[in-house]
Amino acid sequence: MVAPLRFEIGGALYHSLSEQELLQAQAGQEFLSNGEGWFGQMRLAYDAAATRWNLFLLNYDQSEQQALIQRLGFEKIDQAQLTLISLLVLLVFFLWVRRRGKPSIEDTSASHKAYLQLRQRLSKIKYEKESFEGPNDFLERVKKDFPQSQNEIENFRQAYLYDYFGPGDQKQNFKKLQKQILLKR
Repeated sequence: MVAPLRFEIGGALYHSLSEQELLQAQAGQEFLSNGEGWFGQMRLAYDAAATRWNLFLLNYDQSEQQALIQRLGFEKIDQAQLTLISLLVLLVFFLWVRRRGKPSIEDTSASHKAYLQLRQRLSKIKYEKESFEGPNDFLERVKKDFPQSQNEIENFRQAYLYDYFGPGDQKQNFKKLQKQILLKR
């Protein structure tokens, strides 16, 4: 029989320790291994959860899958129906993720609403934002392509960028900016 501590710290180090150091090390080892104290309890809880998960994965064969389906109340569903249900769940999840990624116009700030309204007005005359353009680049291009409204577009661009991306405590008033933008080509 060999002392477990000797395996953990190595034979040479084990033999170089004094009796008092060995007793302290063994007491600390017992403290951690017996689950005494909050750290030991946490370690034991983690080990228990990891063991249950590993056992679940190791035992998850066809009979366990069928038992899970029965517990969920799907025992009379054949494979085609289960496939259809899985596809529907996947479709709903995909639509939810897609919808969640795009804020509605009601969710956006006043500055972004004004930006979207400007883009709508420009799309009526077939002037679209390119997919690779951000708001700044798009507004710069608009400014160059509509020289008669260059000052209004530049004022709008600066105010939009400051309001949308700037600090929240110093927001600009977009009502007057929306009225200022009269695009003529």
